[in-house]
Amino acid sequence: MKNLNSHTGYLQIDHSNSPGIRAEDIPVRLRGITPIVGEGKVAEFDTKNCTHCERNIILNPVRVRDREVCPHCHHYICDECAKIYKATGQCTPFKKIVDKIFDHNSKNPDEPLIIIP
Repeated sequence: MKNLNSHTGYLQIDHSNSPGIRAEDIPVRLRGITPIVGEGKVAEFDTKNCTHCERNIILNPVRVRDREVCPHCHHYICDECAKIYKATGQCTPFKKIVDKIFDHNSKNPDEPLIIIP
């Protein structure tokens, strides 16, 4: 049986033989969310997979609020998908959307499919 840890992983950034990433090299819009790993450094970050949109989220080690869990499918979801779930009350895992597309295309190959989350 799968549990919440079934969709976890890690990201390893190895700059042991490279100049690394400097803060000034990161675009302003990504500062604060992009890990900075300097020259000669190796870093590992825990990640979680959002089952609603399939994003891999690098976990912020200083985050104090809990990660969102979909009460319907019981998986971790990212903050963006949590906002959608709270607004609509609908659980829409990515796998369900893909299955819907394949099912539609096999039954109605000439009709376009419009999916609104």
